[in-house]
Amino acid sequence: MILLLALAGPGLAACAAPPAQPDAPAHATAAFFSETGWEVKQWLGAPEETDRLSDGSTEMVYRWSRVEWAGGYTTAGGQLYTGSSLNIGRQYVPTQRVNLNCVARFIVGPDDKVRNVELRGNYCFNEAK
Repeated sequence: MILLLALAGPGLAACAAPPAQPDAPAHATAAFFSETGWEVKQWLGAPEETDRLSDGSTEMVYRWSRVEWAGGYTTAGGQLYTGSSLNIGRQYVPTQRVNLNCVARFIVGPDDKVRNVELRGNYCFNEAK
């Protein structure tokens, strides 16, 4: 019961403050199961795609992405190099461009309750995949 309340809490707080830009929302995925399609739209805005399914449900599709730069540091033995005088091999990790993206599919039942959430990508709701 405490876990359900903990998951529902971010969902309620998230509805109060929609994101300012199309970035990965800090919203627990499981919290969407206690919400309606209307609440998902309030939090994420209008979906990019909407399809009516044969059972009367609706599929709403959202996409977001961003680019980050990672690397640009030296490691020693798999850990960040701190300038030790020990003669251990050092390796430079070059700076590289990392594309972060997500496709989120919500299945909303005829009663407007979220029935399923499918996430694909490496930047979905700030949750590690």
